[in-house]
Amino acid sequence: MVRRLLSGRRLLMQMHTQIVHSGFKEVENQLQAALAAELHLSLSDLTPSTQITGNEYHTTFLFKGLEAIALGHKLETAVLTNKFNPLPQHPIHRLFMEEIFSCGAHAVGATHFRNAPPVTWLLPDPTAHPSPAPSAAPSFVPTPTPTHTPTELPTPGPSPTPSEVPTTLPPTTTEPSFDPTRTPTEPPTPSPTLTPTEAPSVLPTAVPSALAQQEVGGWRSSGTGGVDGWTNFNMVFPQTMYRFGSAGKVCSWKMHKVHSSSVKLQVYRGSGSTYTLIGENNIATTSTGTAYTYNVPSSQQITVQAGDYIGLRFSSPATIPFTGGGSVRWGSGPGHHDVPVGSAYTFPGSGGRQYAVTATLCQPAGPQYTFGNRASYCVTSNGGNREPTYYQLAMGKSMTDCAALVKARGYKYMNFWSNDGRCRGLHSCPYEKLSPNGYDGYCKTYTIG
Repeated sequence: MVRRLLSGRRLLMQMHTQIVHSGFKEVENQLQAALAAELHLSLSDLTPSTQITGNEYHTTFLFKGLEAIALGHKLETAVLTNKFNPLPQHPIHRLFMEEIFSCGAHAVGATHFRNAPPVTWLLPDPTAHPSPAPSAAPSFVPTPTPTHTPTELPTPGPSPTPSEVPTTLPPTTTEPSFDPTRTPTEPPTPSPTLTPTEAPSVLPTAVPSALAQQEVGGWRSSGTGGVDGWTNFNMVFPQTMYRFGSAGKVCSWKMHKVHSSSVKLQVYRGSGSTYTLIGENNIATTSTGTAYTYNVPSSQQITVQAGDYIGLRFSSPATIPFTGGGSVRWGSGPGHHDVPVGSAYTFPGSGGRQYAVTATLCQPAGPQYTFGNRASYCVTSNGGNREPTYYQLAMGKSMTDCAALVKARGYKYMNFWSNDGRCRGLHSCPYEKLSPNGYDGYCKTYTIG
């Protein structure tokens, strides 16, 4: 009879010591099922056990039977040809195979039945896993014997002269280089001057601290028209009145509110009938009035690009009135599903309306994050990989110098790598491609005001 052990050694960077025994038991069960299928055995033919040493997992399967050698060879071939890799996240790095052949008591239980009761095993099952290979081969010769004397004799005394001549030179002269002046360099003026000593500068010396603001939308205090009968549906307003002309952040909303119900004020990006929701501010139940203003907290301000459009989603009842004119696209009907931020939605309905809502766009001086303070660059389609045309301008620049160069060349967007100062200019930046890793993990996208 033959007993054979098949052992797969686990040693992976992905394997952490936090994995507990119960967690690895599921992995052991998956490996047992895969091994049984590969060797055309039942699960009961393979007895598994796992030994954990530090970060290493040694899984052993005990099989008893005459075909053990042939099955072991089959498993070796499958592993070497990469045909047996059932758990890619836990690859098999080694196979240890131990064969125990019993030659005793040939006439007693010498029948070829697997695990038959009459069979008497001379050796018990192994009590532990085989020890790993020795860390190193033993040396054949001893290490060199220690020397009896120092490698160099000490010098009897300090060296008589320094190893290098000092470089100090004597002074060239003992006299001062020039006489002190007896009078001030300029005589004092007899009376204050009537004009400033320097002409005033033409340009301001610094950027104003206040933010430049721009209002986009159709708010009005009178002539507000009717209110929608539909509730719980999305709309986008692809018309010039509701189109952002430049990049910035929405720092406040102003609207005419007929009812106190909540409303989501949104920003969309797209064309035709399909638009992607860029961001939204959920304005809860409020008072009514013709000029209700909501100041958006800085952490919730929506970053917009030129060409984005205002949209909204009503709850129940609809609260912002409208008049005729313009262009509006709306969802499939009252109660349709809420569009998640970052998702595209195709608006099937359309009509001519203008809603009494306006966004105030704040534009801080200097370059602003186009998508947010994260590593990313520009692509031409949502979820795509193709970049728009870009222009390599310089290397080794600071962000301020790069922004000045991009603005001087007439570009609207900037890619800047903080690790080596790479500076690129772009005329358009329709969509964002995240780049958290590698070299592009240092790249961020900015809009130049």
